[in-house]
Amino acid sequence: MKFLIFGGNGFLGSYLKKNLKKNYTVASVSRIKKNGIYLKSYTQINISKIISKINPDVIINTIALTNVDKCQTSKKIAYRSNVIILKLITQSINQLNNKIKRPFLIHLSTDQVYSGKGPHSEFSVKPINYYSKTKLLSEKYVDFKNGCVLRTNFLGYSKKHENLNNWIVKSVKKKKKIYGYKNIYFSPLSMHTLAKKIIIISRKQIGGIFNLGSLGGISKGRYIKLFLKKKFGNYKNFEMINFTHNKNKKLIAKRPLDMRMNNKKIIQTYKFKLPKTIDEVEKII
Repeated sequence: MKFLIFGGNGFLGSYLKKNLKKNYTVASVSRIKKNGIYLKSYTQINISKIISKINPDVIINTIALTNVDKCQTSKKIAYRSNVIILKLITQSINQLNNKIKRPFLIHLSTDQVYSGKGPHSEFSVKPINYYSKTKLLSEKYVDFKNGCVLRTNFLGYSKKHENLNNWIVKSVKKKKKIYGYKNIYFSPLSMHTLAKKIIIISRKQIGGIFNLGSLGGISKGRYIKLFLKKKFGNYKNFEMINFTHNKNKKLIAKRPLDMRMNNKKIIQTYKFKLPKTIDEVEKII
């Protein structure tokens, strides 16, 4: 298989590129020079040229503005990053020469399209901030005859990219007070597991919208507590509290409290197993 990754310099994109290159041909697109295919401007003409030249079997779109508060304050940038670029990619795929096989598109979405009590099935969406609204809107541009949407939440570590684990480590090094929210729940996957499932999805190529997470769920507070215990056993400047928007004046956008996902659809469709949350958390840490 030949892969083309849009967003090859991002947290997930760079991991997928490194992981997939072990066994497959991989090309990536980013705005960073000397890191794959450099693309200064994401226009349909430029995107079409790249897709036609590479002629991939699978396209993975990881491009997104994921900073929830920045999406709320910079809505034009968020809309272009989270909606327009995906729309241009799908239009470019649809306008390919008939002699070229249309690639299967895997679009990475988010568990933040959910709010209220989980675990959530795919149809029970209720976005409460602009980030999740743009991600939900982007899903409508995927042609399910030749593509799928993966609503997911993944964890890993990178010094280069913003991520939860990096934030914990930096906070410990600076001896900052760390608060763990015991009423915010999610069903995270390790990046390693996510990459393995993407390979299976790339081979079978069944379209649709799918939740892709671990089985069960965990509070972000408990996750942080487990991380600190494993990596910094003697760190005492930590407290488990409930999250409330009123007490977090630095936050601009609303946050969903329960993003746990029901994964039955993807398990039944793709015939694979998913790990329990606690086992996946241990792997991530």
